[in-house]
Amino acid sequence: MVVPSPSPGAEQNILYGVAAISDSDVWAVGAREDSAGLWHTLTEHWNGSHWSIVSSVDPGVNGNQLYAVKAVASNDVYAVGQQAGAGFPNRALIEHWDGNAWRVTPSPIDLATVLPLGVDATTSSLTLVGQHETDTAPYTTYVAGPLYRRRLFRSGFAGITAIPGGGLWAVGVTSNPQGNYETLIEYHQ
Repeated sequence: MVVPSPSPGAEQNILYGVAAISDSDVWAVGAREDSAGLWHTLTEHWNGSHWSIVSSVDPGVNGNQLYAVKAVASNDVYAVGQQAGAGFPNRALIEHWDGNAWRVTPSPIDLATVLPLGVDATTSSLTLVGQHETDTAPYTTYVAGPLYRRRLFRSGFAGITAIPGGGLWAVGVTSNPQGNYETLIEYHQ
């Protein structure tokens, strides 16, 4: 069943991630494109009967997108993505919902060279996965959080989930010696 949701962008509207606290407390994140071609963050909330837009932060002057969301509690939700500035590479964007508003939050990683594509959180920690990028090197994966720091050449993580009590699964893509993409799954304990 398709459930109607707002599409506020004048051009394109995309939702990339969803996280549920309950059947009446669900978050979806993505991006909307305005008529000038500029991308803005998009956060939508389900209250059990309909989706509504909740204002989020747009710190990048040349565009912003959110790719993943993790809901810990009704007043503890994280969304991650990118903010575009004047040059390359784009910077990581991490936002936190405190029950009243979305705010940009500090990152456990170097914001200048990463693109977070997945997030997992608990009440006491934040873990990100995604791609590390520079102008001179191909993409490499990263897992960044209180217990994990890892990079892998020519690959990218796109999803993450933590196991209560310990352990972390990350999934994505890697390049084999022939240059073809293959699935990538890692477990960290």
